[in-house]
Amino acid sequence: MHPFWNTIVKVFPTWLAPNLITFSGFLLVVFNFLLLAYFDPDFYASAPGHKHVPGWVWIVVGILNFVAYTLGCALCVTVPMSLLNFYRSYKNNTLKHSSVYEALVPFFSPCLLFILSTAWILQSPSDILEMHPRVFYFMVGTAFANITCQLIVCQMSNTRCPTLNWLLLPLFLIVMVVNLGVTSYTESILLYSLTTAFTLAHIHYGVRVVKQLSSHFQIYPFSLRKPNSD
Repeated sequence: MHPFWNTIVKVFPTWLAPNLITFSGFLLVVFNFLLLAYFDPDFYASAPGHKHVPGWVWIVVGILNFVAYTLGCALCVTVPMSLLNFYRSYKNNTLKHSSVYEALVPFFSPCLLFILSTAWILQSPSDILEMHPRVFYFMVGTAFANITCQLIVCQMSNTRCPTLNWLLLPLFLIVMVVNLGVTSYTESILLYSLTTAFTLAHIHYGVRVVKQLSSHFQIYPFSLRKPNSD
């Protein structure tokens, strides 16, 4: 760990669950998203003739982003450590997958997600990315988050990750429908419906994983107290 985070850890009381600290950081990121979505829903605030985002909003967002990454492990630490662990496994011949195909399976869903989303943008009859940029980005981001979380769970449980994430199926069908030609109103309804479905599916997946892990390890997710303790 970096000396900065080693110092920060000592500030928190010992009775505070680590999962609660990390979840608090996640909520700060969600708040940042909602704050910017309110002041600049379509990413036009910096364009001429549009009302700009107030200066204090950027200060708040910057502070909350810093606090969120501090509470939930920064990317600048996790990525180098991942690369270092991969190099050590390769050097010691302890990689989990011996075949190239099995090693590439985790890339199938993310690649297909970005191919389908790009195809939607290029084939959109109403230029969906210009009409609803924040909603489209949120839809793609939520799908990618679900794919990533499933990969992490599979790695933690030492199980084979699914070749394709099921969320890609409705996305594929919508891209096919859009390619056939739909009205601007219909395409917007499809986007909002898919975004809602992805969000609910991702929340449902997260709740299920937390419940199963809590039941398996006999712990509370946001408390250090044991279920059978007084």
